[in-house]
Amino acid sequence: MIRTLAIVAALLGLAAAIALDAPTPGGAPAATATFASDPRTLPAVCPGTQTIPVGDIQSGDAELDSGSDEVDFTVLPEGGEVIDGGTAFEGVGMSLERIGSGDIAGLAGMTCAPTSRDQWLVGGSTELGASARLVLSNPADTSVRAEVALHTPVGAVDGVTSVVIGPGAQRIVLLEAIEPEMPAVAVHITAGGLGVSVAIQDSRLDGFTPAGSDWVTASAVGEALAVPVPAESDGGRGATVTLIAPDGAQVDLSMVTDQGEVTWIGESALTLEPGVLTEIPVPQAAPGTVLIDASAPVAAASRVRIERDAPAGQGTQAYDFAWTGSQARADARERAVVVPPGEVSLLVHADAAGAVDFDAVGETLTVTVPASGSVIVPVDVAAGVRLSSTTEASWTLVVTDDPGFLTTIEPVSVEMSSVETTVIVGG
Repeated sequence: MIRTLAIVAALLGLAAAIALDAPTPGGAPAATATFASDPRTLPAVCPGTQTIPVGDIQSGDAELDSGSDEVDFTVLPEGGEVIDGGTAFEGVGMSLERIGSGDIAGLAGMTCAPTSRDQWLVGGSTELGASARLVLSNPADTSVRAEVALHTPVGAVDGVTSVVIGPGAQRIVLLEAIEPEMPAVAVHITAGGLGVSVAIQDSRLDGFTPAGSDWVTASAVGEALAVPVPAESDGGRGATVTLIAPDGAQVDLSMVTDQGEVTWIGESALTLEPGVLTEIPVPQAAPGTVLIDASAPVAAASRVRIERDAPAGQGTQAYDFAWTGSQARADARERAVVVPPGEVSLLVHADAAGAVDFDAVGETLTVTVPASGSVIVPVDVAAGVRLSSTTEASWTLVVTDDPGFLTTIEPVSVEMSSVETTVIVGG
């Protein structure tokens, strides 16, 4: 059973605070006490299967139904705890879902999201034909309150949405119900306790044609970031990178592949207004990495859309896409993924050329990064194996499948950390 230290910390804090001081008459400040837990790995949750945003419509024609009989859903490793509709782990886990037909046909994968008190998710859309389904999971044994602040290309949406998630439960928030008709969105989520695990299901239609579905997970916030671009996108809309600076920033952008630096399209030096989402095209190139150098903290993510054959009667083209969040370029913490089944590649970037070592349960996988700083190589590691690295490099697993499906599995920190709990004695 996954348990938090919240109850223990609260009881200790209550006893200590009462011993130190009691609330005084007349509204004087109450006593507070702060306690740090023993170092531990934060629990993580995979949110479960995707949901058709407008319901499962049955037409009697399998090629026109919104749902699908071709669903293959995998969660690894085995033995996670059921959390409402999701699965929770004390360590690292991953989910991969292949939906072969219907409105949300595509490949959607993610590393189970660790709980956090403060996180940014960059990705999704609420315009016509799109749905952004925010899933908040609480693996703790006590309820937790989370506040969701939505940001768009025209700035922050007024007010916040407050959500209480019960113990071992999930809550769903449709972002289109908060602010519709936005081509791009980002959410800032703050929570108490050990925090919450969060992911966004971004699903899209192009008219009646499936246009892809994927999970958006938390992006790193920093001044020197790398954003993997896992595939060459189609020439129609190309890949994009979406950025947000909570307090505003000056940013310089560049992109590298295994062939060197790519000529940037348009202006590569940008001014980001505080809290305003900015979405810009990425050069059409081989898989690579967008590098961000900023004057103040920024969060970012890339979205790559690829063409695939459309189902019969739905035109000539359909699409799938993958969201991949930003990573800190100087992050040397141990970060890990669980290798999914299927055709898997490893996209790696390092600021300096050389060897990047990955541990695959006692075996070492070495990737040589060229002078350009970015490389993609096939991964010959069995599904379910934990792959980790402690090198200052950004990396992600790229998963593909027929007939043109794409997703990424991003690493998360697996180092133990201490959580501080502050208790206030009320009147």
